[in-house]
Amino acid sequence: MLSFDNLFSTSHELFNPEMIKLAREARGITQQELSQKLNVQQGTLSKIENRMISFEEDYASKIADALGYPINFFAQKNALYPYSIIYFRRSQSLPVKIVQMIEARMNIVRIHIERLLDEVASPEPNLFQWDVSKQGDPELAAQFLREYWRIPKGPIKKLINLIEDHGIIVSSFDFGTDQVDGVSMYTKDRIPIICYNSNLKGDRQRLTIAHELGHLIMHFGQVLIEAIDYEGDAFRFASEFLVPEAEFVKNYNKLDLPTLANLKLYWRVSMRAMIYKAESRDLITVNQAKYLWRQMSANHYNKTEPPNLDIPPEEPSLIREIINLYQSELDYTQEEIAKLIYLNIDEFKQQYLNEYKPKFTVIRNKNNNPDSSIRKSTGKPSNSSSGLGKSN
Repeated sequence: MLSFDNLFSTSHELFNPEMIKLAREARGITQQELSQKLNVQQGTLSKIENRMISFEEDYASKIADALGYPINFFAQKNALYPYSIIYFRRSQSLPVKIVQMIEARMNIVRIHIERLLDEVASPEPNLFQWDVSKQGDPELAAQFLREYWRIPKGPIKKLINLIEDHGIIVSSFDFGTDQVDGVSMYTKDRIPIICYNSNLKGDRQRLTIAHELGHLIMHFGQVLIEAIDYEGDAFRFASEFLVPEAEFVKNYNKLDLPTLANLKLYWRVSMRAMIYKAESRDLITVNQAKYLWRQMSANHYNKTEPPNLDIPPEEPSLIREIINLYQSELDYTQEEIAKLIYLNIDEFKQQYLNEYKPKFTVIRNKNNNPDSSIRKSTGKPSNSSSGLGKSN
């Protein structure tokens, strides 16, 4: 019988110990928990992860089985990115274990995309870097990007399609928590990536993606200064990019709940986001803002806005198109693509082949008449009733 000690060697490394830590953090497993799964001392596992001893194929196979990754995952030599160059929106109370899990998962997603792009000629990203301290505030950056991309006045109806058309990869992702909305980063070849929480509603999805776009433009490649509110800057960018102030102020005479409801259907952002915008840009008085927040709270809209105002989530398509190219032009099977990006086939299908979901569902009422439950916005601001009662 082969003893466990014989599985270790101080010779050349066939497998990369950094990938053990990456894999277990991506699964949300501590070093102690993995050592228990493997029935070894934690100290032994610690020495492997710290390159004090190397490990061979038999042991790599045990780790692969325990963590649910194919064995070739642990042979890759890809460099890992630290949190300082991966931005994500998170709660301040988020546990360290969850932060580590998200960082690890995003490193893995980046590796997937880099591998997929090795064989595909992708367009050069049409993006620029913006230094707020030298070039102007986040609102100016957003205005410049709208001009740079030649976006017409009015709402951006298909945000994800627009961003993908300019060479930015967008993907939905299960972060394992609802406390994280989105993540942004660059590949080693400077391809920008935005990942958003797959559980987000349409309005929050759009704000999150625009927020991460702001990070990509304003914050990557810069020395981080603790005193700067990077999250605030990204929100200001997103707000102006989706709802330009110069147009927003022309949409209303008085900002009340019915008006906000109509504006939500037009601009496709939440009522809350528009109150924040109006308040932060001094478009309404302090007392007006307080009144609107009280009205939102009284109607329980501060947490969940009226369902009849829901904005349908958008769906990315660029990664799926790349996968289709591998199948149609390079004659890859799904199993071969999964192996290429170091995933088991089931996880590959779940993560990358389920991005196309039905955009409409039929809600049957008591009379079993689906037509009466389907509503469609005209897409224009209006003073007509929006399903909300008039505020007092």
